[in-house]
Amino acid sequence: MELNNLHPYREGNGHTQRIFAEALVRQAGHALHFDVVSKERMIRASILSAAGDSTMMIRLFQEITNPERIQPLRRAIEFLAANRFPWNTTYLATATPGQKYAGKLVGREGAAFMMRTDLDQIIAGQQADIPTEIRSGEQLSFTAREATAPDLRGGVSRSDVARDAVEYMRRSNTAIANMPIAEQTTPETGTVTGIAVADRDTHLAVATAPNSFVVIEKPTGAGAVELGKRVRVRFNRGHSIIKLAHDRGRYRWFLVHFHR
Repeated sequence: MELNNLHPYREGNGHTQRIFAEALVRQAGHALHFDVVSKERMIRASILSAAGDSTMMIRLFQEITNPERIQPLRRAIEFLAANRFPWNTTYLATATPGQKYAGKLVGREGAAFMMRTDLDQIIAGQQADIPTEIRSGEQLSFTAREATAPDLRGGVSRSDVARDAVEYMRRSNTAIANMPIAEQTTPETGTVTGIAVADRDTHLAVATAPNSFVVIEKPTGAGAVELGKRVRVRFNRGHSIIKLAHDRGRYRWFLVHFHR
């Protein structure tokens, strides 16, 4: 019997399911970010799932565990909320590879764009998928391609650094043994403090807890960071300032631009 069909309580069944799902996924070393799921999308996915079609629900969970898709959804929600658009009552998602879309372009930002489809959906996609000459308000149609990691530079990707981070945390006993290690989504605002656990020319991984870390893109030309050093990262709307302690007590400041 499916969990969604149990419905054991008069009220609070959906909230209870989320808590259960978050705990279950956390045990597997992942995190669920329901804050980027609109109420309308959850309702549609739940109805289809109850009818035997879990495709939309599976896609939903794939997105809310993928930092590269969580980020553009958060930026879209921020923009829509600032313009008093009822995003929570609208289907909002990132473009599914291989699926065709048609509608009007809302706007572009960084490597991403947002559109409103003819089916009244809000979709965030990759700018590489649409012609550069199309402007906001104009009609467009495209087929989404497989995501190309915007953090690739010089042949090194986020996944390479994440793998290095996990290996270092296991080897150096930074992580608690026999427990999964998970990459967390970088925040929009606030400060993160932790230990440098992986460093390449393009990315830096910082352990923020015994079994979790974040991966941060470094600016071109930034120097190497000694593993095991404490790092403070201040985030502000897609940018970050990384403060790295020197042995002599001085500091270096890097301004990092995140791809969206």
